[in-house]
Amino acid sequence: MDSAAAVLKFKVNYEQTKHLAIGNAVHSDEISAGGHTWRINCYPRGNATFGNGEHLAIFVELMSKSRIVKAAIEVVLMDKGRETSSNAAKCLAGVHLFQMNDDSFGWSMFVRKTDLVKDYVTNGQIAFITRRNNLVPSYININAADAIHQISRYYGDCAN
Repeated sequence: MDSAAAVLKFKVNYEQTKHLAIGNAVHSDEISAGGHTWRINCYPRGNATFGNGEHLAIFVELMSKSRIVKAAIEVVLMDKGRETSSNAAKCLAGVHLFQMNDDSFGWSMFVRKTDLVKDYVTNGQIAFITRRNNLVPSYININAADAIHQISRYYGDCAN
């Protein structure tokens, strides 16, 4: 897949990874989109000691280091019914300027582990859909709130 926009579905065997040390990640396969290489980094016990390992952290990482990329990112944690449009689905979106010294974007406290187990783990697995879209050249300023609103309207899943 190599287009300006990309959708990546990523499943994590939560039962096998829930005891990883804080800061240890499970990585998706790399994908090519918009001329860049990307992957998802899922930290079942968080990406730092902040939060005492009680939250799952999720980040999208730009693997190719050659350019500055402004991208809209949306991460959806699918609910137990593997639905993304229900109120139970967890969705966060943001806009980020990826560059050499800042090549990942995400949420250190994406979801509390107790909520994860209760609402999202199905047959020992959790499933994510991550969407990213190149926005505009990095030298054009955009209002992040407006961009997130536009992302929500475009994808429809992340209205909050």
